[in-house]
Amino acid sequence: MLLRAYLQQGGLTEKDVVLRNMTAADAATAFASKQVDAAVSYGPWLANAAEVGGGEIIFSSKDTNLIADVLITRQAVIEQRAADLQAYLRAIDQGVERVRSGDEELSTLLQMH
Repeated sequence: MLLRAYLQQGGLTEKDVVLRNMTAADAATAFASKQVDAAVSYGPWLANAAEVGGGEIIFSSKDTNLIADVLITRQAVIEQRAADLQAYLRAIDQGVERVRSGDEELSTLLQMH
């Protein structure tokens, strides 16, 4: 998601690059050992790869409000606990709405942590 947003800023798409699917650690290692010209990863892999590979971080989540959160589960959990999963997702939506609303009580709680 972050890569797509960054490419879009530069007027590019995923078709303009050769994508290789790797773990965060493998992507960082490939960059540090100069096997790839660019890598998408996360800290601490990203900072270490940039330092060792002679590169620099040109785009990160702290430069944007894009955060990819994912919920994964097994099919059996979906089938057996669908109501629990739906309740969990509703709770997330409610939390996001509270943050967006400027809820003072919530702001105080978040500042404490």
